[in-house]
Amino acid sequence: MSIRIVVAGRYALSVEILAKHLDTLPDFSVVGAAKQHIDLLPVVARLEPAVAVVETGTVDEDVLAILTQLRTMQPQCGVALISSQPSLTFTDQAIRAGVLSVVSLQAELTYLIGAIRGAAVGCLTMDPGLFSSQPLSLHCPLSVREADVLRLTASGASLKEIARDLYLAVGTVRNLASTSIRKLQARNRFDAARIASEQRWL
Repeated sequence: MSIRIVVAGRYALSVEILAKHLDTLPDFSVVGAAKQHIDLLPVVARLEPAVAVVETGTVDEDVLAILTQLRTMQPQCGVALISSQPSLTFTDQAIRAGVLSVVSLQAELTYLIGAIRGAAVGCLTMDPGLFSSQPLSLHCPLSVREADVLRLTASGASLKEIARDLYLAVGTVRNLASTSIRKLQARNRFDAARIASEQRWL
């Protein structure tokens, strides 16, 4: 019996390409697509797929909120989430939202296919590359966006570069950095990035 799949994402082209490819696999049946994340809940409610494959691009807290609702409304629907920047913090929050698999855009297609099959039977399937040798702390005080800002800070990015990469205003990035500094009792955003990295929060 084929695994019924709904594909969702923020870009119509990538959704269509992924849906067409997955539908060629003998044990997959793509029954629908949502070309905007906001359309995912009604599509899943109408089609009752076994798995929702959701592409987020960059980290998006709104998507996590939608997935939390999805798992509440349709607990039988497994979720495989594709993200271009799946940090440890984001992965932890995705699991809390009920996601069964987080797949990096750096992963191979065969891994995504295996993750979808795992999600269909309720298995938690995560790319080992997302995790360090130490377990993820469950007490991270940072939000997803704050962790993103610090992760890019650690790479040496300027506020303007961070704003561009995260599609945020420079003022928003500055506020997120300030909140992170306060939460971690750091001297500046670079010190906050160091502290967060040492705690395995990035």
